[in-house]
Amino acid sequence: MEGTAARPPSLCFRRSPSLPFPEALRRIMSMPVPPRRPDLERYKPDDLYYETFMAVILADLPSVKSRPQVATLIATRGLDDDDICSLMSIKMEHPYPLYRWFNGWLQSDRRDPEVVDMVGPLFVRIHRAMEKLPIVTRRAARAAIVGVMYVHSDCGGDYRPSYGGDLLLRWTEHCAFGTIFWYHGGKWHQPWSFDTHTEDVIRRR
Repeated sequence: MEGTAARPPSLCFRRSPSLPFPEALRRIMSMPVPPRRPDLERYKPDDLYYETFMAVILADLPSVKSRPQVATLIATRGLDDDDICSLMSIKMEHPYPLYRWFNGWLQSDRRDPEVVDMVGPLFVRIHRAMEKLPIVTRRAARAAIVGVMYVHSDCGGDYRPSYGGDLLLRWTEHCAFGTIFWYHGGKWHQPWSFDTHTEDVIRRR
C-alpha cells in the first residue's frame, strides 16, 4: 500500500489522539469517500447516520452490560462503556455498516496526517477494547476490522449431546465476535435442539 510500507495500523496510529468513542466515531464519519474505495460512495455517512447510530448503540448498551460474561469483563478486565460501544460498532449492519467505511479508510495511506487524526482515534479505541478480550476472541475481532472477512469458528465445535446446552452458550459468546456467525455440524449445533433456557438465552444475545 503506497505510503504505508505494509506497516500495521497499530504503528501508523500511535500518534492518533485518544478520544471518547462518540468523538472518535464522529471524526471518521465526517471523512469523505476513501480515495481507493469509490465503491463506498453509497455508504458515505451524514449527521443523521451518526445520530441514529449513536442512539441505537446507547439504547442497547444497558442490555449488553447486563450480560454475565460482559459484567465479568467489566469487573476483571476494566471494560468500560467506550470499549463496549466500540466493539458493538464494528459488528453493526443497521442502521449503518460502520465496518465498511472504517475498513475503506484502513486501506488508504495510514500515515497521512489527516487519516492519523481523523481515522486513527476509532482504531485506537477499538484496538484498546480488543486488548481486554480473551486472546482468541481478540484475534477474531482484529481480523474482522482489517478486512479478513472469512474468519470464524465452527460454532458449536465437536461435541456430543450429553455435554448439554451450556457448552453451546459458551461457543455462542466466542463466535459472536467473528465475521461469520454460523451454527453448523448437525443437529447438536442447533439452539432449538436443547432446552428452552438455552434457546431463549441465545435468542436474546
